[in-house]
Amino acid sequence: MTYGPLISLPLARRLALGARLLLVLIAASGTAFTVAAPAHGASPMVLAQSEERISASQAAAIVQKHYGGKVLKVQSTQKNGRLIYRVKILLDNGRVRNVGVDAQSGRLLRS
Repeated sequence: MTYGPLISLPLARRLALGARLLLVLIAASGTAFTVAAPAHGASPMVLAQSEERISASQAAAIVQKHYGGKVLKVQSTQKNGRLIYRVKILLDNGRVRNVGVDAQSGRLLRS
């Protein structure tokens, strides 16, 4: 009786594969998670809120959903002390556009 290719993998590799799959599914869901240990005396909720941000792939998805087209490149940069993603996108009409995304809020910025 054959149970498939996952049964032949060692347990550690199956667990690692499952963990990667879980991370991919979380990233694809568009939900941001932050896991952090609070500093002595700090509230865990306040710490998690202050460090929460979107990923580069989430920024790309936000821009692609708004403009359509194909994402060419995503870069992170600092602007006025805030992390910003610069997303270069090839629009359906053939033009290339650079769009900023605030990493904290996920909001599109004026270009």
